[in-house]
Amino acid sequence: VIKNKLSEYGLAPNTQLKIEKLANGKLAVQGPVVQSQLERIGFELSQDNHFVSAYTAVSKQNPTLEYASNVNKLTQAYGQTNKVFQSLLSEKNEFNQLKDITLRYQSLLSQTEFKSASEA
Repeated sequence: VIKNKLSEYGLAPNTQLKIEKLANGKLAVQGPVVQSQLERIGFELSQDNHFVSAYTAVSKQNPTLEYASNVNKLTQAYGQTNKVFQSLLSEKNEFNQLKDITLRYQSLLSQTEFKSASEA
């Protein structure tokens, strides 16, 4: 969808855009593009219910994605596996989609927060 928008506005397909959801539920777009185009792109993306739903779903999974990315970088740099991350993975690859790992990660976080709160 974003590549199509870039193409519609005659922008390079590798143009970096930052998209964020505002308090009013609309999407705002930032990047090295004329402000009026950014506003129109943001408005058009906000009107696309499928895009807004996909963006919301990905946003919820972003902390897990960042965690997995960091674990991967550290594993490559130091050659050690992360036992906590390994505990989030299933032996069956079909259960290792981002949404599955996100659910396990959120469960682990809530268990850790509960344990910390009860110890305090």
